[in-house]
Amino acid sequence: MITQSRHRRLAAFLLLIMGVPLLFAGFLAGAGSASADVIPSAITSINTTARTVSQWNLVNFTCSWAVPNNSKAGDTFTMQLPAQLAWWGAKSFDLTNTNGDVVATAQVNDAGLVVFTLTDFVTTHPLDISGTCAFSTQYVAAQTAPGEETLVFPVGSTEVRVPIIDNGPCTQNCTGVPPTEAVKYMWWVDGTQTKLQSQIITPMTTEDLNSLTITDTPANGLALDCASEYVVVGTTIGANGTITDPTDKYPATSVACSPTGLTVIWEGAQELPKGMYVQLFVQATPSNTNLGSYSNNGVVTMNGHGFPVGAQQDYTTAGGTGNGTATTAPTPPATTPATTPATTPATTPATTPATTPATTPATTPATTPATTPATTPATTPATTPATTPATTPATTPATTPATTPATTPATTPAASVAAAGGLAYTGSSNSSLIFGAGILLILGAVVIGVARGRARQH
Repeated sequence: MITQSRHRRLAAFLLLIMGVPLLFAGFLAGAGSASADVIPSAITSINTTARTVSQWNLVNFTCSWAVPNNSKAGDTFTMQLPAQLAWWGAKSFDLTNTNGDVVATAQVNDAGLVVFTLTDFVTTHPLDISGTCAFSTQYVAAQTAPGEETLVFPVGSTEVRVPIIDNGPCTQNCTGVPPTEAVKYMWWVDGTQTKLQSQIITPMTTEDLNSLTITDTPANGLALDCASEYVVVGTTIGANGTITDPTDKYPATSVACSPTGLTVIWEGAQELPKGMYVQLFVQATPSNTNLGSYSNNGVVTMNGHGFPVGAQQDYTTAGGTGNGTATTAPTPPATTPATTPATTPATTPATTPATTPATTPATTPATTPATTPATTPATTPATTPATTPATTPATTPATTPATTPATTPATTPAASVAAAGGLAYTGSSNSSLIFGAGILLILGAVVIGVARGRARQH
C-alpha cells in the first residue's frame, strides 16, 4: 500500500514538473504571436502614361496605396495583373521612405500576383501608412482589331480599371513579313532582363551572286555572348518571322566574334545566290546593370552597299515609396527613467542629511551645558560640556549623512527604473504566467492529496 501511495505521489509530481514548462511555453507562444491580416483594397489607384499598345510592347504603370492606422508588421495587400499583361522585371522589390527604411516588401509570382507585406517600420510608425509603386509589364494579348481595351486589376475585394487603346494587328515591319530592307530587332530573353537576344535580317538577294557582310556592334554596357551566335540562310520567311526552309549549303566565309563586336562575311566562292534571306542571331549580356536602356547597332553590306541597322531596349525596374507617422505620446520606458531619477535623488539626499545633523547637535549640546553647569559647580561643568558637545556632534553628523545619502539614492532609483521599465514592457504577460503556474501547482497539490487520501483508506 505504501508503495502504491508513493507511486501516485511520484506520478502527480511528474505531471506537475511536465505541466509547468508546457504552460509557460504556451503562454509565451500566445503572447509572442499575432496573426497577420490581409488588407482589402489597399491599392487606391493605378495609372499608365501609355495611350496605345501593340502586342509585345512594354507598358509601365504607377500605383498609390494606403492601409489603415495601426496595421501590423506582416499584414499584406495584393494586386493581380490582368490577363493582357505579363510581369516584367525583378520579381521582388522594396517600398522605402526617403531615409531608406523599408516600409513594405513586394513579391511577384508567375501568375502576376503581387503580394505586398508590411515591415516592422509600421510598428513604430502606425499612423498615415501609405505610399506608391512603379512597375513594368509586357502586353501579351493577341490583337485582332484596333480599339479600346480595359485593363482590370483585381486589388483585394475590388477592382481598378485602366483604359487603353489597342493598335490592332501589325501592319508594318511585322513578324512573318519578308523585309524589303535590312532590319534589326532586339528583345529581352525573359522577364528577368539578364540577357538580350539580337536579330539582323537581310533583304532578299537580287543578283546571281551576292557578297554579304553583317556586323553587330553593341553599345557600351553590353557584351556579346559569342557562343550564342548562329546564322540561318533560306528562301522563305514564315509567319513567326523565321526562315522556314533553312539550308546549310551556304556557310559563311569567315566569322569573327568578341564581346565588343561580331562580323560574318560571305564572299568569293561562298557568295550567295539570288533569292536568299539571311538571319543573324546573337545574345548579349548587360555588363553595366545600372543603365536605363541598351543599344545594339550594325551594318548590312550587300554587293558593296551598306545599310545601317539598330535596336534599343529599355531596362525596367520595379520599386516604390512608403511612409508612416510615429505616435506623438512618448512610450513609458522613455518617460519614467528620464523623470524619476532626476527628481528623487536630487531632492531627498540634499534635504534630509543637511537639515537633521546640522540642527540637532548644534542646539542640544550648546544649550544644556551652558546653562546647567554655570549655576551649580564651577569645576565639573567646565570639563563635561567641553568634551561631550565637541565629540558627539562632530562625529554623528559627519559620518551618517556622508555615507547614507551617497549610497542609498544612487542605488535605489536605478533599481526602481529598471523594474518600472520591465513592468511596462511585459506587465500583463507576467501576471498571466504567474496565474497559470499557480493554478497548475494547486492542481498538482490536489492530485497528491487525493492520492495520499486513497492510500490511507486502503
